[in-house]
Amino acid sequence: MPAPNNDAALNCQEWIEEHIHRLVDMATEAGWREMQAAEAIIAIAEELDL
Repeated sequence: MPAPNNDAALNCQEWIEEHIHRLVDMATEAGWREMQAAEAIIAIAEELDL
């Protein structure tokens, strides 16, 4: 099995982090507390095994 491409993994991680920040921003704009939004996003990620 080939070794994972570290550049691809880093790009994926950066993409995920960017979009999680965007989701938290959107949730706080909708009136959620930042921590509440982050906890909800983490719960979704755990449910999806991300």
